[in-house]
Amino acid sequence: QKVVKPFKSKLYGEDPENNPLVLGVLSAEDQVKAYRECSVYFSLGSMPASLTYNFLEAMSTGCPTITWGPMLGNYKGTQWDGSYEQCDLIENGKNGFCSDNLNEMQDFIRILLKDKVLAKEISKNARQTIKDNFSKEIVKRKWKTFLDSLI
Repeated sequence: QKVVKPFKSKLYGEDPENNPLVLGVLSAEDQVKAYRECSVYFSLGSMPASLTYNFLEAMSTGCPTITWGPMLGNYKGTQWDGSYEQCDLIENGKNGFCSDNLNEMQDFIRILLKDKVLAKEISKNARQTIKDNFSKEIVKRKWKTFLDSLI
């Protein structure tokens, strides 16, 4: 909340606590539409996954994505404790932004909101990152390599 407080933002998802800020769960079609309409997606990950679908979905739709860095993500005693992966896919300023500094994350949001050319380039590169790492062919090859290593 501290990072996005200065900006107009929307929060979607399940809300067992009935928080008035949470707008509820979207259908798959509405999720894609929401990602495409966003100027920036701020991803924090969620338990139990250290690399979440929402992070990958935002990048795959071309929504410029910001996530917290390895220091916060891998900090001992946190939910990931050494297995946080989101920053492994991010090259700052190329396909998204990753930082452990809350003020810097706000600066990244400001940059993306102001510099539409950079935002468009990051969007294009984010989509390519997903294709390069998670296409059906890539995943099949990774599974085959893993399964072959067990034999």
